[in-house]
Amino acid sequence: MELDVDSIMHLADLFNLKYAEEIVESLYEEEDNDEVSTFEDQNVWMANMINS
Repeated sequence: MELDVDSIMHLADLFNLKYAEEIVESLYEEEDNDEVSTFEDQNVWMANMINS
């Protein structure tokens, strides 16, 4: 399911998620650079975000 940024940020506020904005910005930046074009790329990106 895809959500728009406003919906994501609203949910992040409800759940008091501190880094949601940074995560969303990072993902969109990677997408803009075609660096997360496959599920494998997305998994690598997610692992890097979790480990940072």
